[in-house]
Order: sequence, then structure tokens, then C-alpha cells
Amino acid sequence: MTDRSEIFCEYRERPHILIICPQAVGSSWQRVIENVEGFSPWAHQYSISTWASTRPASLISADMGTGKSLTALMASGCWGRRMRCLDITKGQGKQRAEQLQAHLAATPKSQTLVVLVNYEAFWRGEINPIIEKAPWACIILDESHRIKAPGGKASRAAQRLARKQPEAKRLLLTGTPMPQGPLDLYGQFRFLNEDIFGTSFARFRMRYAECDQRFPSKVRKYRNQDELTAKLDAHSFRVMADEVLTLPPVLHETIPVELSPATRRFYDTLANDLTADIAAGTVTVGNALARLLRLQQATSGYAQVDEAGLHTIDGVPAKRRVLEDRLSDLPATEPVVVFCRFRSDLDDIRAAAAELGRPYAEVSGTEKSLERWQAGDATILGVQIQSGGVGIDCTRAAYAFYYSLGFSLGDYDQSLARLRRPGQTRCVRYYHLVAKDTVDEQVYAALRDRRRVVDSVLEKLTKKEAVA
Repeated sequence: MTDRSEIFCEYRERPHILIICPQAVGSSWQRVIENVEGFSPWAHQYSISTWASTRPASLISADMGTGKSLTALMASGCWGRRMRCLDITKGQGKQRAEQLQAHLAATPKSQTLVVLVNYEAFWRGEINPIIEKAPWACIILDESHRIKAPGGKASRAAQRLARKQPEAKRLLLTGTPMPQGPLDLYGQFRFLNEDIFGTSFARFRMRYAECDQRFPSKVRKYRNQDELTAKLDAHSFRVMADEVLTLPPVLHETIPVELSPATRRFYDTLANDLTADIAAGTVTVGNALARLLRLQQATSGYAQVDEAGLHTIDGVPAKRRVLEDRLSDLPATEPVVVFCRFRSDLDDIRAAAAELGRPYAEVSGTEKSLERWQAGDATILGVQIQSGGVGIDCTRAAYAFYYSLGFSLGDYDQSLARLRRPGQTRCVRYYHLVAKDTVDEQVYAALRDRRRVVDSVLEKLTKKEAVA
């Protein structure tokens, strides 16, 4: 095996690494950084890092569980140096800025300071000026699809950072570089190298897609894809988990859910109103999304009828009854993960666990009790997909239920990888609770077929109106 000092050079004048990542994965990065000397890299990690170390900017498109974190550190140019970690993914802006300033001043040039900061904070006033001026050897964007929206604050800030740090190596890390389609590449590659796809998203979109006039974000068809693929391949390294890891098999099963008569009537009224408004041309992308959320909430048995919030439509929701029934078929000691989208869903999952007498833990925007579940003090783990589907290890379980789904393919893929990853020894079974003849069917089909969820659902509703 090649000695690391023969591959990776040291940055003496620019010794530090900046890692911009989702807040949820900060602790995972910290564990890797603090124990970096104890790792024995896999062969594919050497291959990727050797390739990336010779380039000023590159995308490492590697599936979850393939070791992107260690690979990026190896490719950073600082491999072989003593590293210390500063995690400022949490806390008040002023406090985090003071921490960053103090650590940059106190870290000797013989050491590499690895700074972890989350996407929601790195562009803000207190921290951003310090970040833009610090001597970074490498800037890493983990889960880089978080900057796919060209007009987003994080995406624009990443572009400015790249311009102000021309000497820093730039790395994008993601297992899902195009969660909604090829147009997702633009914002990421704008940070990587503006010369690849230019600095105008409008021109980029015209070059590679034909869009709907009513819904500009809706792509009718893609074009010049061979050209786009060639540019992508020239700057990226793709690694698929099944090619480099030995993972257990996986099974997916759809569990149909029959809505109660009252819930069905309420749902059909919402769906018919939306279909009619689409036909009349009064629906925009923004309000269509809000109304699709109402439809999803209805399949879980809830209605937002006033400003007070959600109300149950008809007693215990049908999905909760089905979940209780399926959980009762498993041994009482079997650990299970239940993914969902809404706070009301988590409340019903908690209630189902209580009904069955099973200890419950949760990972959501309001509760973080994963460690209690991992330690075996709970058997049911409720996970809110958007806030808890990234950076957590759920390999204790081989059974997962999807009570409801979000519209993000990236979040969905991340959630799947929480169970099927290194450390899992059993066949992983995913059960999707899908309310019959509802938006649930279109959402799951779009995620399964890797299509844009909102576009797919709206298209289905439009076709339904045309037939009527």
C-alpha cells in the first residue's frame, strides 16, 4: 500500500479545513476526525482520494456508507498532519464566531484545524466574514445537494466563498447529486468551478432542459444530456455501495391503507378542488406544494380547518391502526424504525407504541433520544425524515416503516441508508404505508422511480381532470 506521505502534500501556509454540513452529521464528522489515525482505509478510499488529491475541485459522488468523510480528509491535502476539530454546528451566532476566531488564532501551523459549520449558519453575518478570510487548505461541502437551489442563500454564499478562496481545494460530497434531476447540478458546480456550467442558471436551464410555461420549474424533457454527462464525468468520481461493500439484501413492501369513509370524503373534496384549480390555471408551484401537504396530512387522518392547527378527521387514523397491527406481528423485543413527515404522525407513532406497551424513542426537530434506542432502552424509534434522516446509525433495526413520505428524493435515499449500511448483518425490510387512491401512491411511485415528486403528482391530477 502506498505511504500516505507519498500521495498527499502538506499545506503550510493554508493549513486548515472547512467542512460545511447538515447539523445532524456534525457529531459523525467529529468522531472521524478525532480518530482518523485509527482508521485503515478501504481500497476504494485510496483510489478516490488519489484521484481527487490531484485536482483543485471535484465531486465525490459516493453512496451512503462508503466512507465519504475519511475519503475527503485523505483528499484534502492535509492527510498526515495532526488534526483537531472545532464543531460550531450549534449555538448562538456571536458565540460561534468568537470560538472560530479564537481557535484559528491559537492553532499552530503544525496542526490542521478542521472546522465544522452547518449550512444554516456559515453564510450569516457573525461567522461569514471570518470564514471568508481564514486560510483554508480545503473547503468541503458534505451533502452538497443542499446548495442545489441557485437562488438560495446558502448556494449564493458558497459561490462567494469559492471566489474569495481561489487557492483552496474544493470538494463536494453527496450520494445524491441530482435528487430532483440534472438541473440540480448547477448550484453545486457553480461552487466547484464556475467555468464548467457558467454563471447563469437561466442559460444553463435553456441548454439542458425544456420547461413548462405555466410551471417554469417543471421540466417537460431534458436535452443535451450527453454533453452534460461528459462535463459531470470529467469532474466527479462515482462509487456505488453495492460495488465496494458487501451489504445484506433489501426488500420493499407496499402496505395498502383503506381510509375511513369520513376521511375519504374529506380527502376527495381537497383533491377535486385542487384538480379544478389546476385546470383553471390558478395554481402556482408555491400554493400547489402547500395544498399537496394538506392532501398528505389527510391521508394520515388530519385536517387543518382553522388557525388553531390540525384536527383528527375521524378518531384513530387508519394508518395508525395498520401500523399497530403490523408491529404486533413482530416480536416485542424487535427494534423497529418508523419514518414519517409530520409532527402529528410522530404523535400517532408514539401512541401506537404505547398501545402495544413498547418503549418509544424519537429523532425529530424537537426530540433527540436516538442514543436511548441504540442502547436498547426502547424498541420503537420514530424518525422525522427531514430532520433525522441524515447522519444517524439505525443498523440495530432490520425493519423500517414509512408512515408518510416527504417530497425530497435525497432525504428518502438518506433514510434508506440509515439501516442498510456497514454494520448491518440482516436483510433489511422496508414497509410503506400507502393510502389507497390518494397522493400517497404518486409520491411513493415518484420516489421509487426517481422522478420529481411534485411534478409527478400534479401531472397525475391534471390527467385525472382531463379524463373527467
